[in-house]
Amino acid sequence: MTARLVLPSRTLAAGSSMSGRLIVENNTGRAIRTWGCGTLWVVALTSSTYHPAIPWLACLQSFTIPAGRTTYRVTIAASYYQCPVRDPQGAIKACGPDGQMPPLPPGDYRATLFQQRHRVQAPPPVPVRVIPG
Repeated sequence: MTARLVLPSRTLAAGSSMSGRLIVENNTGRAIRTWGCGTLWVVALTSSTYHPAIPWLACLQSFTIPAGRTTYRVTIAASYYQCPVRDPQGAIKACGPDGQMPPLPPGDYRATLFQQRHRVQAPPPVPVRVIPG
């Protein structure tokens, strides 16, 4: 199985998010039943200095990946995945008063597919520029 990531834009304001699509090609000729929790895939921004730790939920759900092409909606956020967190310059960023994650600093990132278990051949990361919010 292979996957392709499609984003509507290559620019994202710090602290904002956008919807994209993960297109999975299941060329096995049959549906694949697998297990996960909440979602099978997460797309997050990474950079040469930022590699988020993806929090995977610990439950057991059955998922079916149909044979052929299936499109899954993904959300890409220009925010940290956890807080408090240390930014690339070493400063500690705390959660906002409403529990929101702090925005990523402006710069060049890559939208990268994360999988709890290897299910598809990961697509190449998509370049994304984070601009001031």
